[in-house]
Amino acid sequence: MTFSEVYERILEYWPEKISIVDGQPVSNGGWYSAALSGALSEVESRIDHEKDTWGSLMAWTMFQAFHIEAEKLFKMGSVTLSIRSVDRKIIEERYFENLHIREWSDELAAYRRI
Repeated sequence: MTFSEVYERILEYWPEKISIVDGQPVSNGGWYSAALSGALSEVESRIDHEKDTWGSLMAWTMFQAFHIEAEKLFKMGSVTLSIRSVDRKIIEERYFENLHIREWSDELAAYRRI
């Protein structure tokens, strides 16, 4: 599986824009947006996690990257995250990093960074 194949397929499940007006700091120094988390839930509901491990990991990886970008935007006063504005390279690097977790070793062996 190539990055481009899984990236393009799962990106289509995400809305173009997500309102982050509901963003708020949380007690452990983090940040939370119910709308962003809800979008992840919607994406995950469209994936068969047992058959589509590639897509499952991509959905989570995208959420990680989108969360970081949304928090930055929110702190700058923005209330909307445009999904396609998040650098694809950042998502690919994080995806590759996530594949190095032990339970993803089979996928890592078959992965192509394209």
